[in-house]
Amino acid sequence: MNPAKFLSDKIVDALSTLELGACLRLLCRQWIDGDIPDDLELLARHCRLAEAEMQRAWSILSGFFPVVGPGKRANRYMWIEREKVIADLERKSDEGTRLARKRWDDVKNKRNAAGNANGSAASNPASTVSGMSGAVQEQIGEEKSRKEQTREEGSRVGAVGAGLSDEMVSLIWHTYPKNHHRADQIHIPKADADPIIEAIARDGEDFVLGKTALYAAATAQWQPHERNFILATDKFYRAFEYRKDPREWERTSIDGRRRSKAEQLVDDQIAARNEARRAFGVDR
Repeated sequence: MNPAKFLSDKIVDALSTLELGACLRLLCRQWIDGDIPDDLELLARHCRLAEAEMQRAWSILSGFFPVVGPGKRANRYMWIEREKVIADLERKSDEGTRLARKRWDDVKNKRNAAGNANGSAASNPASTVSGMSGAVQEQIGEEKSRKEQTREEGSRVGAVGAGLSDEMVSLIWHTYPKNHHRADQIHIPKADADPIIEAIARDGEDFVLGKTALYAAATAQWQPHERNFILATDKFYRAFEYRKDPREWERTSIDGRRRSKAEQLVDDQIAARNEARRAFGVDR
C-alpha cells in the first residue's frame, strides 16, 4: 500500500480515528484472504468493534469495499495490488524453475561427459594401464565399481524406493541458494537428500521445486550480511520452511531497518488495533 496515495484521498482524510483504524484492518484482512466477508458481525470482529459501532462506521467504509461476489467484498485498489504481487511471484517461480532446470542440464551434461571419458579409458585399458596383468586390471575395475556404487547410494538415499528420480532431487538441491556455488557437484549429501525426498513425498515435485525457486529468488535480493541467515538445506525441508508464504522471505527497508513483509503486515495490524483502542479511550 502506498501511504501517501492512501492518505491523500479526500474521503480517507475525513475519516475518524476509529473509522481509519477499521479501514486499515479490513485492508490487511483482504491482503491476507483476498477479500472480506459481506457480514457485518464478522467485520465487527475483524475490526475489534462492537456491532453498533461497526454499523455506524460501515455507513462510510462500505463504499471502500464493494460487493465482488456472493458473500464477498473487496477494495479495488488492494485487489489490483495483490493480483500484481501474485502474478510477479508466479513469474519468478516460473523463471526460477527454468533456470534451475538449465543448471541441472549443465551439470548432467558434465556428468555424462565425464562418464564417457571414463568409459573410453576402461574400454582400452592398455592405453592407461599398460603392462599390467589381466588379474590386476580386473581387481582395479572391481574396486572402482565398489567406490562408484557407494557414492551413488549416498546420493540416492532411497529415492528409487520412494519412486523419485535422482535428477529431481539433484535439481532441487542445486536450486537451493546455499548450493548455487556447487553447480559442479554431482553427488548430493545424504543429510540434504533425505529431507528433500520426504518433502517431495508429502507435497509433490512441482510444489517443492517451485517453493525452492521462490526462496532462491527472494534471498538473492537480500543484503550480503542477511544471506548469512539463509537456512541450512536440510532444515528448510525438514522444518517445513518451504511451505511458508513467499512474502515472508521478502525484505523491505523501514527507517533504516530491514524487515520481512510478514513483519510489516503484523506491525500495520498492531498499529490499526492501537488506533482503535485509543479512539475508544482504552489506551491513553
